[in-house]
Amino acid sequence: MKTFLAKIMIFLGLIAGSAACSSENWETIPKPIADFLTEYFPLQAVSNCGYSDDVWHVKLRNSVALTFDDRYKWTSINGYGNTLPETLLFDELPPALYAYLQELSLTDGVYSVKRDNYVYNITLLDSSVTYTIATGIVTPDVPASSTIAHLRMKQREIER
Repeated sequence: MKTFLAKIMIFLGLIAGSAACSSENWETIPKPIADFLTEYFPLQAVSNCGYSDDVWHVKLRNSVALTFDDRYKWTSINGYGNTLPETLLFDELPPALYAYLQELSLTDGVYSVKRDNYVYNITLLDSSVTYTIATGIVTPDVPASSTIAHLRMKQREIER
């Protein structure tokens, strides 16, 4: 009986230790980044967080990895096989880019987004889309297939 109780105590200690590690990670994250994570990825534990070369890197446990610049603005969000929340896309992408994705029913198939001062790059399951900020032009970059040909036809219709 004593060994059973000892095993339970060790198990509870491990659970408490992992929760403390998670809260330590949250304590090192700047408030604007923590607010972003809470809004778009609620109830997901942070497995790793660090700051180097004026960039914040955050990895959520069994989920996405995010990169933020020194002003706490996201520059990269990679779902690592998981799709990104549609509310994040709606709130964070330029309206023309979101409308393009919505028109083609692609908002539930975005796996990663990257941005800099010039472009947004969206990665879908078997294609990608680039949005040029200065011109507002959306450009699909897709492999040739019948599905992709359909996307290009839709693109031409939208541009008209």
